[in-house]
Amino acid sequence: MKTKPLPLKVTHDRMVKALREYLRKDEADRTPDLRMIAALTVLAREAIPQADGEPDWRGRTHAYREWISEAYRDAGIYGEDARKIQSAARYHVGVALRDYLDADTLADYGLAQASPVDRARTHRRVRAQTAHALSDAGGPGLKLGAALSILTDLDPAALAALPPEDQATARGALADLERRVAALIGGLSDAG
Repeated sequence: MKTKPLPLKVTHDRMVKALREYLRKDEADRTPDLRMIAALTVLAREAIPQADGEPDWRGRTHAYREWISEAYRDAGIYGEDARKIQSAARYHVGVALRDYLDADTLADYGLAQASPVDRARTHRRVRAQTAHALSDAGGPGLKLGAALSILTDLDPAALAALPPEDQATARGALADLERRVAALIGGLSDAG
């Protein structure tokens, strides 16, 4: 649910406090702090504009990255420690963004509609289907079903939002897949 954005200075001070709280606690007690860090991250992205004046929901601008770095420095967190906390908070940022933004805004920014929770659930389902498909009991039909399930879960907007080098890798993988599908269809045609 959107509210009036906090001034960036207030968000910064609260982020520094949340980061310090995170450090003071045992690992098992840090989840609420990660959620607070995530919520403040979303508020910062809303307050820091991109070149077009729109909020930096993807967290890609230099200004946003500098803001994050400054908050971590002010909390006394540097280098690898900062990267570890950011990595731990990433999941919660994804959840917070999907709670905060409407579906149209998510789509406009090329962000997947599914929350990290939903994606994790889908990933577990696909892994189970894939493991079964690769077992001797799976057979070709189940293997094809698992492959289709995996491909169905891919979001074209998410692929389009990848960095250029990752897009090139994805294009190559899809071209290899296309050739393999053509060969399998050809094998069916020859057999029938």
